[in-house]
Amino acid sequence: MQIEIWFDFSCPFCYIGKTRFEKALNKFKHKDQVKVIYRSYLLNPLFDNQDNLNIYEYLALEKSTTVEEAKKLFELPKKMAEQTGLIYNLDQMIPANSRLAHMMVKLCEDFEIQSALIKDIYAAHFTNGLDISKLEVLTDLVSKYGFNSEEIENLIEIKDIKNKVNHDLDLASSFGIQAVPGFVINREYLVNGAQNEAYFLQMLEQVYREEKVKDKVEKEASYCVGDQCYNPKIKV
Repeated sequence: MQIEIWFDFSCPFCYIGKTRFEKALNKFKHKDQVKVIYRSYLLNPLFDNQDNLNIYEYLALEKSTTVEEAKKLFELPKKMAEQTGLIYNLDQMIPANSRLAHMMVKLCEDFEIQSALIKDIYAAHFTNGLDISKLEVLTDLVSKYGFNSEEIENLIEIKDIKNKVNHDLDLASSFGIQAVPGFVINREYLVNGAQNEAYFLQMLEQVYREEKVKDKVEKEASYCVGDQCYNPKIKV
């Protein structure tokens, strides 16, 4: 089973969705048969916080509403975060372009390191009030996984790293993904949103059962002898 997860660091629901999904995956009996791939998505690829907006001012501008209304819009994700065991210090959050953060993730090929780094960047943004568009902030986060600052600066200039992010964006467009988090299972199913842990676990179990049936069908292929053909009936 392959699950591709499109996410953006500026999305409050993506951090929640990642955490809930991973909790469900850890409970899944066949976890070793699941390949997870994290894919980049940019909700606002051209954003540059030159005006030093706070998170409420930024959201008010994006939604064409007032700062007070923007604060109300954050009530739901903050409550969901608390229920998931996450801390959102919204008053400290710094709106930031997340492209460089996605490039940092692409530096790490090991899945476990990727997953841990994504969590670190989320915490830096939502909990610790750090500017994740800044190279020095990201370098500090990545350095604990074996990269030094000089290596990081050299690697992010490599065209291949930028292309990996752009490839994910192109894939999202081809799959019709317009919101995140988006979970694409075996490139057949799309699940949107920060679903609860029980839903993710049920999804994993259902897809696993369906894949086992498909394997059985392929093994019991029909065959012909002369003019006579045999087509086995598959019992599900």
